[in-house]
Amino acid sequence: MKTRGFMPALRALCAVVALSLTMTASAEKPPEEWDGLQKTKVKGIQLAYVRPGVDISKYGKVMLDPIDVSFQKNWTPKRAGSGTEISPSDLEAIKQRIGTLAEKTFSDTISKNDGYPVVEQAGPDVMRVTAELTDIYVSAPASDDPGLHSTYTKSTGRITLVAELRDSETGALFARVVDKVQDNDNKWRFTNSVENSQGEQRAVREWAEILRKRLDAVHEAAGTKTP
Repeated sequence: MKTRGFMPALRALCAVVALSLTMTASAEKPPEEWDGLQKTKVKGIQLAYVRPGVDISKYGKVMLDPIDVSFQKNWTPKRAGSGTEISPSDLEAIKQRIGTLAEKTFSDTISKNDGYPVVEQAGPDVMRVTAELTDIYVSAPASDDPGLHSTYTKSTGRITLVAELRDSETGALFARVVDKVQDNDNKWRFTNSVENSQGEQRAVREWAEILRKRLDAVHEAAGTKTP
């Protein structure tokens, strides 16, 4: 059974990161060490922790746990154009849509063009990725009801990705990442379920591409994968 016991730790880390990113330099900063992992600079990721000396060149496959989804605590969603609150059932549908889309986007990105196969079973060459999309704020979310109105906004919303990378057989933790994404391009855009999906896809795709590039670099350096 796939466990989710580490999620409270990830959420705590995410809260610390959000505080450090949104307040002054005197605010609490993310720790330099976390469960034996050292804070490391990774281009394109706001915060990354990696276990020193870990060898990831042996991993040629990826096992992806179902991606958890949670909204910003104080988000009070309204239907676009009507001002009425979104029902709990519609909120759950939005969460499921985001999670399914994120899993497909990650799998497609990491495996395309002779990449890293996404598998269901653990193995000696399988890296396990467990991720959550949290602190989600969706501007003018829409359901599939064609009678609903849409609206214009300056942002499709914001989202934070938190994830852990582990050995699939032993469960040994070797990396954590936190990346907060906000769409602030200052362009008026039509906001509906399609546009919001594109924003979520983009955030997950960019992170998956970064992970794939890191894996490629390690494999090429070790001579286990050709460019």
